[in-house]
Amino acid sequence: MNPEERMRLTILPALRAATVAALLLLLAACAADDRAAAPFTVRDSAGIRIMESAVPAWAPEDAWRLAAEPAVVIGAVEGSPAYLLEQVSGIVILPDGAVVVADRRASNLRWFDEAGRHMRTVGGRGAGPGEFQFLTGLFPLNEDTLAAVDATQRRTTLITADGQVVGTEELAPVGRLDDGRWIHATAIQPPGEQRLGLARYGLAMLGSNSGAAAVDTLALLPGSDILFVEQDMGSGVQVVGMPMPYGSHTLVRPWGDAIMVADGSSYQLSRFDGSGTLRQIARRTLRRTPLTEEVRTRYRENELARVPAERRPSLEHRHDQLVFPDSFPSWQELRMDRQGRAWARHFPLPGDTVQSWSVFDPDGRWLGEVQMPSDLTVRDIGYGWVAAVWRDELDVAHVRIYRLDGFQEVR
Repeated sequence: MNPEERMRLTILPALRAATVAALLLLLAACAADDRAAAPFTVRDSAGIRIMESAVPAWAPEDAWRLAAEPAVVIGAVEGSPAYLLEQVSGIVILPDGAVVVADRRASNLRWFDEAGRHMRTVGGRGAGPGEFQFLTGLFPLNEDTLAAVDATQRRTTLITADGQVVGTEELAPVGRLDDGRWIHATAIQPPGEQRLGLARYGLAMLGSNSGAAAVDTLALLPGSDILFVEQDMGSGVQVVGMPMPYGSHTLVRPWGDAIMVADGSSYQLSRFDGSGTLRQIARRTLRRTPLTEEVRTRYRENELARVPAERRPSLEHRHDQLVFPDSFPSWQELRMDRQGRAWARHFPLPGDTVQSWSVFDPDGRWLGEVQMPSDLTVRDIGYGWVAAVWRDELDVAHVRIYRLDGFQEVR
């Protein structure tokens, strides 16, 4: 029995005990619009600590700002293959300042020193130890060990900070807790026959121990908004699923002894303990931005412009069935920095020239916002720095490391 089958058998009994719909009702109740007038409030609701911030904890002079220029740049348009980056799926900065870059297209990991000079390359395409087929992620387990995730092989390779392969796990997790348990996030299709219209998938948050065959269902969460439409497949019309335009989805990030969850339906972060019990909600008193008819029209026009003329009639039929939410999602991305702060990226709105990240301390207090150029793809946030991917006018990838001005080690 493969890991996916084990996960399915573990999830199904839990679904009979607690449905995704019930959890949605619980989270909706916790997120009710009882906005407090105070700048910051803390209250308890059925054992869940709810922290609500109306203003940032940072004073203007204490706010963090991304440096105007990167401190380190890695990448080139031509030259040594070690510097030619294609699809950067992960970046980790080690305690000594070395930078490890995961390239999905090249299926390898590359080490650079703190000045951006290449030191070594590990991996390559294949199925053997230390090889990858679809390198989807890279994250630190501790100061000495990295985890490189291969989604195609459903395998995680453990590599030391100096590039030695020291083990593998037959799983593709989203992270690991300090107690050694791996955390997974698996989509759950709603039961019954799929019908035309909108459905929200569930998301099972699972835990497993290293080398263990069994997985535990920790929590059932709302997942992604999926829209089912009729699509001409050439051999006939079929009902197919597609992500809902501007739909919500759920992000899961383990850190330390807890698991942070961001749901795009509200400006809040939920903190679960290692057993899957909801312990804390950190919330900003913001309302989601309404999605106008102009945005809907522009979306349809842009989608049609991307396909050849002969394919447009079929696409127009699909677009006639589109359903849009009333508002833009709250969050687009969630990351944890090395000191346990949660960084939630606001969903980009039409006309935005920068990306905004709300930063929450480990206790759930909203510290403030950090703005970054919109053409950066953030891959890691650490002790006073941000590691991101930037693409030039030729669409060539470069790694950029920025300092955070105003950052202090202990706050």
